[in-house]
Amino acid sequence: MSARSISNHAAIILDACCVMNLYASQKMVDILLSISETVAVAAYVMDYEALSIYSVSKGDSPLEREKIDLHALINDEVLIRTDLANEAEQQAFIDFTARRLDDGEAMTMAIAVNRDWAVATDDRAARRILAQRQKTIQLISTPELVQHWVETQKPDRETVRQALLNIEARANFLLGRRDPRYEWWWSLKSG
Repeated sequence: MSARSISNHAAIILDACCVMNLYASQKMVDILLSISETVAVAAYVMDYEALSIYSVSKGDSPLEREKIDLHALINDEVLIRTDLANEAEQQAFIDFTARRLDDGEAMTMAIAVNRDWAVATDDRAARRILAQRQKTIQLISTPELVQHWVETQKPDRETVRQALLNIEARANFLLGRRDPRYEWWWSLKSG
């Protein structure tokens, strides 16, 4: 499996929604290995936010949850766990929480801004706030990460279809019609 760059940064940090979406796909390892940049997650996101996904789907079994366990990915160095490392990152964290981002998003953004890392998030408010504050930080979405995996690794169509269905059902993800990858996503999901 060969990896290819998806951003113009040395690393990408995933927020909770992207962690949950990728984990739900059941192809998280493959997706992350298709990316040549270092991929990270904030310790707070890992410990307090991205904790579980639906075992089947929200509609079918809303109470049945599967615990998200990223330890194997961390141990295998497919994903790195990171935390606020200095006063500048702590101040940026405070600034982002003051703009009404939750703690995980604020920590993710603070780390990215201070280390010049790309951010993978699907949260519209977080994307808007980061774009206003730091225009040089690249924002990446779940559909972009999945499309990158599809284009670089060329998994068979049924594998991709099942990954997309899993993301929608198990992470309760809904791709908006205005997303530039909507037609691509829909055509692969429809099979």
